[in-house]
Parts: sequence; C-alpha cells; structure tokens
Amino acid sequence: MGLFMGSERSRHSSAGSRHDAAARSELGRLSWPISDHLLDWSRPEPSFWAATAPLERPGTRLTEEMVVDVAVIGGGYTGLSTALSLASDYRVQTAVIEAGDIGWGASGRNGGIVMLDATKLSYGEMFRKVGADETARYFRSQVEAVRLLRGVISAEAIECDAVNRPGITVATSEKRFEALRAEAALLRGTIGVDAEILTDGAVREQYIDSPAVFGGLRVAPGMALHPLKLAIGLARACERHGVQLYVRSPVVKWHREDDEHLLRTPSGLIRARWVVLATNAFTPDKLYAPFNGRVAPVISNIAVTRPLDEAERDACNLNDPAPMIDDRNLLRYFRMVEGGRLLLGMRSSDDGGAEGAIRSREEIQAAIAELLPPLSGIALDYFWRGPIATTMRRTPGIGRLETDPSVLYGFGYHGNGVNTAIWTGAVLAQLIAEGDATLESVPKLLRGLPPRFPLPSLRNRITGAAMKYYGFKDRMSK
Repeated sequence: MGLFMGSERSRHSSAGSRHDAAARSELGRLSWPISDHLLDWSRPEPSFWAATAPLERPGTRLTEEMVVDVAVIGGGYTGLSTALSLASDYRVQTAVIEAGDIGWGASGRNGGIVMLDATKLSYGEMFRKVGADETARYFRSQVEAVRLLRGVISAEAIECDAVNRPGITVATSEKRFEALRAEAALLRGTIGVDAEILTDGAVREQYIDSPAVFGGLRVAPGMALHPLKLAIGLARACERHGVQLYVRSPVVKWHREDDEHLLRTPSGLIRARWVVLATNAFTPDKLYAPFNGRVAPVISNIAVTRPLDEAERDACNLNDPAPMIDDRNLLRYFRMVEGGRLLLGMRSSDDGGAEGAIRSREEIQAAIAELLPPLSGIALDYFWRGPIATTMRRTPGIGRLETDPSVLYGFGYHGNGVNTAIWTGAVLAQLIAEGDATLESVPKLLRGLPPRFPLPSLRNRITGAAMKYYGFKDRMSK
C-alpha cells in the first residue's frame, strides 16, 4: 500500500462560517451511551492530574479546510501514538483531531497504572478461544507494549513521573490467594511471563499493610506514571515531528467522497486518504456506521486523599509507589502518588451522572476504610470519573475495516490500556505504511472488529446489570 511520502498536500481555505451551522446540527445527531454530564468537552475534569500538570496544552482549534494523508480521530494515547509513529518513523503527513483538549478523556484521567492484560478474559477463556500458543503471543505483546512505552518516554524526553515497578495483584481472601498461586504457575510456565507469588507477610512488608490482603502476585514489567503529563508529552512530541494537532474540534460528520474521507468539525474540514478511529469509550454512534454499537462504556471513579503524614504511611506501610490492584471482578486499584497521597479507584454501575458520582465517592471512602483502617474517614482532596471502553468479546479491537481498508481502528482496553494503546498506535502506523502483512503481527485475541452489542440502546442497563452481578460474585466468593 503506497503513501505520499514527503508530499505536500495541505490546502488552506476559509471555511469556518460555511461549515459552522451545518456541522453543529450534525453534532446533535450523534449519540453516546453515557450521561451528558461526561460529554462537556469544554470542561476539564477536576482531577489530581489536572492540578499537577502543565497548564499550557498543545494544539489549536480547526478553523479551516485541510488536506492530509492520514487523519486520526481522538487525541488520546492511541491517536497520539499513531500520529507520532507515522510522522517520526514514516514521514507521513498526519493530523490529529480531538473533541476536547489533549488528555481530556481517559488518557488524561486514568490511574496511571501500567500492568499486563487489557482484556476481561480468564486464562482458561483465552486458551479455549485461541489456544496456549496464541495466549502466550498475546502476553508477549503486552510485555513489548510496556517496553515500547518506556522507549517512547525516553526517546522523546517526556517528563511524566514514571517509575518502573512490577504490578501487584493482591488477594482478598485465602481462597483467592490459592487462585493467584495457580495463575502464577500458569504465567511462568505455559505463558512465559515473569510472575512471582507473594505471601501475605511479603505483601504487608513490601507494599501495603492491610487486614484485607491475603497475599499477592507480582508480575513484571509494570510502571506507574502521571497519565496527563504523558498525554501532553506525546502531543508535544507529535508537534515536534510535524503532526498537526487540532483540539476543541469534535468530528461531527464523516463521509466518503471519491477516494477521500471528509471529516467535518463545527468550524473546519479535513480531507484525508486514511482515517484512524481512536476514540475508545467516547466512540459515538451515528458517526460512521461500521462502528455503531461496538463499545459499551463502564464508569470508573478515582479519588486522591490529602497528603498522608509519616505516621499514617508507616501504619499502612505505604512507602512503595508500585501499581496495585485487587483480584475482584469489580477490581479496585491503588497506588501512592506525588506528595504522599493515596490514589484509589473502582468501577460503578451508573451511567456517569451526578447522582452516581455522589454514591461512588462514598463507596471509595468505604473502600479505603476497609483496605486501610488507619485511614478511615480521611479527606479526599480530589475525586473524578470517566468511562472505560468494554467490548462484546471482552478484548480490544485492532485492525482495518474489511469493507473499507482505508479506515483503521484501535479501542476497547477495558480500563488497562496505557501500554496497550501506545503499542496499538505503533501497529496502526505500520499497517498504513507497510500494508496488511503487519496485521498478522497482532495477536488473534485482539485482531479485528469486535461484534456489536445486541440492543445497543440498552447498553447502559446491560452493563449496569453486569456490574451488579460481578459485585454479587465478589461478595459470594470470599
């Protein structure tokens, strides 16, 4: 598949007023299966990350007509990684179009936890779907993704408070610890991942002293970082390599015209030969028909406490910045962040509205009290939330449309996509520059478009019911 390597195809014209009225009416036609409360692109999420990141954000609003080789819809990790690789590795003229500011979505508000596995499948389910060899291949890609992330951070000198630490999964009961022990043997033996079982004493001594912990599993490689600083750093790297970044410019209409894609925003237009969809949980229905109903958002909530004093940190042995999760179906994730604060996040069953936010904040407070009794009632200085992307098959989807090979996509990281999204972007860039042979390098678990959800209009109710079911399973399995 050929490219306009080094070509000059940009065309500028005054298009703002001509497109504005029609494009704004198109915006109202689109639909997202989440609360409007989470769709105000002009309002930054009041997170700890936003409070501790640079105020100046890269990018400008699209106010004209442009022609590029590749247009990337979505300015998160997937989109920025795709654009960075296209520009730096292949010299392809690329534009990124983002509805909010850089890092407005999950890439700027996640927990900053880098651990393996962006699916919601058990190892047994993976083996049954694709076999042991393909499962091992998938995990090798996950390890490669962490190494790629580290390499990008180093090569582009991105300051994102990154620390290299193995990921820790803690057992919440003796029964679950035995399940983790079996997982460790499987990861080390059949799959070939660096995994080590930890007794409850080892977890309490090295990572977290909690009466709710019954041992753990340490898996390498892993990382913890500042997610918004990473997103901003990737965007600045893109600009250095010649990528055009357009922010506060939601794509409201997308259609084909001969061999070009036309992407309309409220005040501009981009024409491109290739389009990459990288909108993850914010993928709207009715923008481009092949992607309708492919994603079901699930709300994730995060809080950061006031700074802990030395006595509090010592009482809970919170002196290692390692990323940690527990083994629940509705997992909780936690880590120490800058300033000696505790971050804790968890899923919820609502659609992202204001009432759910109040309830979720209370649930996080209760979770902290259960996990770390010395911190019961501690003040939460920051609380924020947003959707993660789940798919019908419970794995990410990476590839190109069979019906239109000039459209590529990567989404569905199930709340654990920092490294996977960076890797996906590099794969998508290769697919555009080097052709379909690259798709064979994508593990079968991730390859191709996930099926649509049945009854897409009821996704919120279906996922809400699933969250309640998983919560019930968690309570029954202790």
